[in-house]
Amino acid sequence: MNGKLEKLNQEMEKTEARLESHLPHPESVTDGQVSTILKILFHRGDTKRLVAQALTENRKEDTE
Repeated sequence: MNGKLEKLNQEMEKTEARLESHLPHPESVTDGQVSTILKILFHRGDTKRLVAQALTENRKEDTE
């Protein structure tokens, strides 16, 4: 179980670092601000279409 938790923690840290790389001053951004940014981005129709398209393309690549 500890191995699974450690792996999950490592994945979370990588994901956090990727998100922070897109923010101008990540050290000063609050969790609430990140939540607001994600809501704004992912509730837009054009963003939803782009995400769906990217996921569809990834599935096609996985089956080839």
